[in-house]
Amino acid sequence: MRLWARVGVAAQVVFVLAWIVAGFWQGPGYNALKYSISDMYAVTAPRGLFLVVVITLCGIGTVLFAVLSVWPTLRPSCSACPSTGSATR
Repeated sequence: MRLWARVGVAAQVVFVLAWIVAGFWQGPGYNALKYSISDMYAVTAPRGLFLVVVITLCGIGTVLFAVLSVWPTLRPSCSACPSTGSATR
């Protein structure tokens, strides 16, 4: 569980750092306050594929954290959660 917690935290840090770094190579016409992050990984954006890969990997890391670290921790205390056992209690 700790491994996946670290992966989840690292994914968030890498996402933010990649977003900041990518803003610097967009050119003089790019304004981070004016344009959304989508403009940084558009087809015509410089090195847009880099951000597509990083954002995808960070998303996978976040989902793995939620499924493999958070969910097993919360499941025992979740009385309204669906049971994995039989349909009747």
